[in-house]
Amino acid sequence: MSKKFLSIALSVMTIGAFMGPVAYGQSTASLQDQINSLLATIATLQAQLAGQTGGTGATACTFTKDLTLGATGTDVQCLQQYLNGTGYTVATSGAGSPGNETTYFGSRTQAAVSKWQAANGVTPTAGYFGARSRAKYAAIGGTIIGGGGTVVLPPGTGLAASLAYDNPVGATVLGGSTMVPMMKFVLSGSGTVNTITLMRTGPGVAADFASSGIYLLDETGARLTTGRTVNSTSQEVNFTGLNLTVSGTKTLTVAASISTSQVAGNRNAFQLSSADKISGSVAVSGTFPVRGNEFTMGGSDIGTATIASSTLPANPKVGEVGAKLASFKITNNASADDLLVTKVTLRYAGAVSRANLSNFTVKYAGNTVGTGLAINSKDLAVLVFNPPFLIERGQNRIFEMFGDVSPSVRSGSAETIKFYIEDSNDVVVASKLYSYGATVTNNFDSSNYQQTTVDGGQITVTFNGPTNSDLASSGSDVTLFDFTVAAANNVEIKNLRFSVTTTGMDNEATTNEKFSDFKVVDAATGAVVAGPYASNIATTTTGIVLNDTWTISAGQSRRLRVTADVGSASAIDADTIYVTLVAWNSTDIKNVDSNTDVATADIVPNGITGNTHTAKAPSLTISLAGTPSSRTLSAGTANVDLVGIKFQAVADDIQIKTIKITATAGSNTAAGTISALGSLRLMTDVNGVQTQIGQSKGLTAGTTLLTAEFTNLNYTITKSNAKTITVNAPQIATNASTTTYVVGIEDLTTDVTAVDSQGNSLTISTPASINPSTGTAVQLTLATPSLTITRVGAGNPDTDSNQVIANGNRVLTRLEFRATNGDVNVKKIQFGISADGTAATAASVGDDVKSVSLKMCTSQSCSSKSAVTGLDALPIDANGVAAGTVKAESATGFFTIPRGESRYFTLEAALDQVQIGSADYADSGTDIYASVALSNFEAVAGNTTLTSFATSTGGTNLGVTGLQKELLKGQPVVSVSAPQGLLTAGLSEVLRMTVDAEGGSIALKAFGINMATSLATFSTAFSSSNVNVELTTSPGTNLVGSVSGAVINAGANGDLYIIFTNPQIIDPASPRTFVIKVTPDAVGTSANGAKIVTRLDRNETSISNSATAGAFLGDAAVYNYVNNTKVWVWSDLSDDSTGSETATEWSNAYLLNPFPTDTKVATP
Repeated sequence: MSKKFLSIALSVMTIGAFMGPVAYGQSTASLQDQINSLLATIATLQAQLAGQTGGTGATACTFTKDLTLGATGTDVQCLQQYLNGTGYTVATSGAGSPGNETTYFGSRTQAAVSKWQAANGVTPTAGYFGARSRAKYAAIGGTIIGGGGTVVLPPGTGLAASLAYDNPVGATVLGGSTMVPMMKFVLSGSGTVNTITLMRTGPGVAADFASSGIYLLDETGARLTTGRTVNSTSQEVNFTGLNLTVSGTKTLTVAASISTSQVAGNRNAFQLSSADKISGSVAVSGTFPVRGNEFTMGGSDIGTATIASSTLPANPKVGEVGAKLASFKITNNASADDLLVTKVTLRYAGAVSRANLSNFTVKYAGNTVGTGLAINSKDLAVLVFNPPFLIERGQNRIFEMFGDVSPSVRSGSAETIKFYIEDSNDVVVASKLYSYGATVTNNFDSSNYQQTTVDGGQITVTFNGPTNSDLASSGSDVTLFDFTVAAANNVEIKNLRFSVTTTGMDNEATTNEKFSDFKVVDAATGAVVAGPYASNIATTTTGIVLNDTWTISAGQSRRLRVTADVGSASAIDADTIYVTLVAWNSTDIKNVDSNTDVATADIVPNGITGNTHTAKAPSLTISLAGTPSSRTLSAGTANVDLVGIKFQAVADDIQIKTIKITATAGSNTAAGTISALGSLRLMTDVNGVQTQIGQSKGLTAGTTLLTAEFTNLNYTITKSNAKTITVNAPQIATNASTTTYVVGIEDLTTDVTAVDSQGNSLTISTPASINPSTGTAVQLTLATPSLTITRVGAGNPDTDSNQVIANGNRVLTRLEFRATNGDVNVKKIQFGISADGTAATAASVGDDVKSVSLKMCTSQSCSSKSAVTGLDALPIDANGVAAGTVKAESATGFFTIPRGESRYFTLEAALDQVQIGSADYADSGTDIYASVALSNFEAVAGNTTLTSFATSTGGTNLGVTGLQKELLKGQPVVSVSAPQGLLTAGLSEVLRMTVDAEGGSIALKAFGINMATSLATFSTAFSSSNVNVELTTSPGTNLVGSVSGAVINAGANGDLYIIFTNPQIIDPASPRTFVIKVTPDAVGTSANGAKIVTRLDRNETSISNSATAGAFLGDAAVYNYVNNTKVWVWSDLSDDSTGSETATEWSNAYLLNPFPTDTKVATP
């Protein structure tokens, strides 16, 4: 009892202390955000008190970030557990069902959150679990555990600083991630803040962050300044010129953009070190340092996107409502990661006052997807996409921004409206795989802005629509013409002049076949402004004058609509009508201020013709939707869309009353089909969330058909709009027959009932594409699921045979995992390391490979990747399986491959170092093959357990195996460049070869080149007397010991095999450039096409290594080269650091990849 009393008292005290005085004009949203924050804090304290006695049985979750479609993590799993435990079931069986909650936020989780929001008064009910949902969760007894925030009461005077209750929890972030929330803190009390200085802390560096990549955001997510840079010496970030007024509480977020050159494993946090790091009009108190949590740098890079200016809108008009002000295109450049657009902030730089632009909306394909209230004091228009807008990988979308232009705006070329993206980080597009913002390229910057000017006069008329549309017969007060009149002065409008043009109505004889009650009404109030016109309208009518007097105040506007009643007879069907606002006369409008008539030249525009509308009988058009398409799944799959049906309302709002669904199922019995599909439901999109219509129904067997009739739907589709209703099976039975199921509507004339807005029944025709009996509807085939793992094709360094450097984490192969007939969740997997590609053994590689890791790529190119939790740094032979292998298991699964999709991975190994003279470390020259084993494999697809996978590559018992990798202490990196100087009959350059060393020093003893000549001749075989190889640092010194090569006649080509007198030692980061020269006897002219074309060449047929240099040079049969030509001899100095030719450390260049193949040309 005492603890409950304490909890309530503390709640009341906290509200009183935190709220403080409410400033006049403070927005409702701002107050609501404060209340949400207080409720969450109070609920946390209450949960702590309850915890002293064991608390309640409710699930306690840690929610520190917004959760939406595509989010992953244990917080998602906890959310599912909470929803299932409180009656908002995610799924009745399978993934997401009670006891089977997953870490993935999918459409079923979104639907469950939406129901929870609706039941608990959280708006909008979009299924997006954000700040409002977290506050409600806390308020009704859940527990939100933030990143370490504490409750700090506002001081009597001044300001107090504290960590926010929902301070972000530390996480691993990828390079290139943008606007990562790293710290959230609260300023409470009263005062003005001018400067805030933050410090970077932790075992990281300033360079882990992008230049100008640190931001301070307010509660709306708007940045308070431009991006700032972490000082590499002081580690501080200074935010100056804030002029930030605090009255009550203000929550600020520190957001950071991560450098693409960040160092993996570095950890960074931000803190307010002391009270003097906040300066302003009052003193600051608090417990310092106020420090956020550490974030770990992930090493690899996140996906990328591009924003660009799109089509420039037409000039808006004075007083225009919903004027198009800007358009932009966002492109998802990633090939394997979808992006979610969450926020776009446009910089405003026009001459029109920002206060005269408001009520922003963002539309895609005519649908509103984002909103923004006004341009803030920093000249930023913050557009929020709620729910986030999905752009699939490789796709782009064009968005249009609309807003209201105040009638008080002046017109003319000087009245500009100008928008652009000031900072690429103002575009927040979150990676669906990794949650954080992707790197954005800004092609909509201050050099690529969009600027329009405001059109208008003393009187400005704006046409608002409607667009060409259908008019329901018998419709009342139907809008024919919508317009806004804005006035610069106080005016009195005495006449409105119209003409009406019709087609097809000349012979309509009866009154009810004509348009009647033609009048003008105020759009805001519905009051009649002028009219009605005395006569009905059938044929084209001109000279309509409505002479009711009405007024507009200076700097104001009135939005008006011309309405009429539509005739009811069937003969009016397909007749058309359009309205023209005829030009005003010079005496129609009076300027009350000057008591003079407004000249027609000051009315812009004077006369507007509206759009054509067609009278039609209301109807409902039904067709097969584009999704889902026919496909193959496995039995046991959850949340299966069986067919999508598109309903379009024509000429009127249409209400659907009943829908009867019919199903067929190939060879399956009626009872088997009823069991297989289970309880069906109708789903449709409501504010971005799939929402059920009506009650669930199971199939029943009729005389010849299986049907499910959904009644009492009362679902309304507004005029001219279309909605897709999807028939969904929450769960396909695990024992369903593997046959083809077809679901549709057998007979639309009887199986769908609907009425118009007047309650009249509609007649509906049947398109054959929805009839399951015809076999042309969507087909769902049930089949056994499978997973295929293959090595990614040749042509990339991950897959190709090549050399890898010891002492580090190296890629051994790249793999593609592809799921068929179902989502495949991999739960058990075994990796192997082999010395010959046929059997996993530790004997030959045990001291070379320390551990293996599987990393998931964001695209097929694997330019960006991250470790798979549970499959990172697995030690070889650590868990008792066969030598050279390691297996891993996860009860919830390591990762899921969506049905019909591929995911790409690299299989990597941590290689030991090579030490000269020690057998306890990695052995240079060792061959390594990495594999995924067929044994110890398990995956789950629906309710099917897979214990094997398909593959087209591999060896004995290895499943899928990478190609040969040779472990080395170091390796050469070779490139070529063009010769310098002219080709002459004498010693001339033909090629320059640069050799660098990677991993460790190397020695080069011999190499080969190929030459093709044109009008350049040699009379003798090649030798050290007519071939020079010189270093650019020692010109004139010939390094050649011997050269093999036959005479090359003009117009022919041949090989030169060059052996250095002494091995050439090259150290890392100290490349050497060799100049190759030859001595032709005669050379033609450039005009005649004389030239020598040279390239490096080799013809090794397999790897040979661990031999002396002399052995290579003396035994072609053993060391895989032909006729003593083109074999390269080099050493990684793993046995002897001096490059001794008798050391058994020499190798050929068979695995030296990439190897330069480009040619260079010497000309006279």
